[in-house]
Amino acid sequence: MLSSHECIAWTTVHIIGCVAIVTLNIITIIVFTKNYSLRKRSIYLLVNLAVVDMLVGLVGTFTVYELGTYCKLWENSLGLLEDYFLRVLRLLYSISSLVNIALISVERLHATARPFRHRFLKRRSYLIAIVSSYLISALFSITSLVIPRIYPFEKSHNVATSLISICIVIIVFSYSLIFIKVKCGSQPRHRTAAGMEGRLTVTLLIVTVVSLMMWLPFIVQSFLWYITKIFSTYPSHLTCFIIFLVGANSLVNPLLYAIRIPEFRRTAKAMFC
Repeated sequence: MLSSHECIAWTTVHIIGCVAIVTLNIITIIVFTKNYSLRKRSIYLLVNLAVVDMLVGLVGTFTVYELGTYCKLWENSLGLLEDYFLRVLRLLYSISSLVNIALISVERLHATARPFRHRFLKRRSYLIAIVSSYLISALFSITSLVIPRIYPFEKSHNVATSLISICIVIIVFSYSLIFIKVKCGSQPRHRTAAGMEGRLTVTLLIVTVVSLMMWLPFIVQSFLWYITKIFSTYPSHLTCFIIFLVGANSLVNPLLYAIRIPEFRRTAKAMFC
């Protein structure tokens, strides 16, 4: 168990992380909606991802509260219903972030494999995909927190990690097909449009790889828990670091957009200059 000084340090780190996540993703939403050249249908999914990541930062304050309660920095004043509701929200938005990245990989696959059809996709298709991602995430989040009341704790962990594993398989499969299509496919007629789509695909691939790297420690820890059957409800340096990494997954996306998308960078700079 962490000492009081260590608890204060980790609590401070998580608070700073939550504030940074909310701030940067609000800026991201404003930039994407303000710049006309960025208002493409493909950007709808990025705006939705920014909204989800912003909510991850907001709900992350519950992790701060939970950590302080474990370390006896303050008393737990939440009832069972409030505690359950906040746990569902935290798991919902964390998983939604990864589900949306998987959704983006499928959208990029469609843009690469069927570029002509992709240009004529309606907004309704994106709306249905976004709503479906929330419904899937909500189903898994609620199920993973209901199961512990019936089965041992590790069963609930299996529910969450199963969805994470499915998302990773979809992501790897989609980008593998994109790589094969780019290497083996014929050159498109409209090279300018194809070049812009290709740059966006590379940018989102980088976002995806970084996201998976952030999730990897959690996946490894879950796998070890499943193998050893040893579960700890007390925070440690490793657990706090892994939780921080999962949250930081929602922090790095705006930074990557600023590095990789010139229009995003110029609009963001104009907001403060």
